[in-house]
Amino acid sequence: MAMKEMLRPTCAGWDGTRPASPFSFFLSHANANPMNRKLIVIDPTISFGRPSIMGTGIATAIVAERYKAGESVDELAEDYGCERNNIEEAVRCELALAA
Repeated sequence: MAMKEMLRPTCAGWDGTRPASPFSFFLSHANANPMNRKLIVIDPTISFGRPSIMGTGIATAIVAERYKAGESVDELAEDYGCERNNIEEAVRCELALAA
């Protein structure tokens, strides 16, 4: 029972009430703003199970590579039609995974 309660927040849908795929998990780094904690998802049915931006299927690895190559967060947000916050969180999570 304790494990179920611990995992419930990571498996909940975007609004926190409806379940996502039973195999979905949200990623966030240790110091993530609570508003950003459900922006990055790992779901085997989306982007081949790679971490991606919630609701887009855009792999965080691609975003981070473009950022490391010198593109700005604003350019990436415009290219992908995402909010700046989503791009920043994708880069943060990918850098944390690489560490």
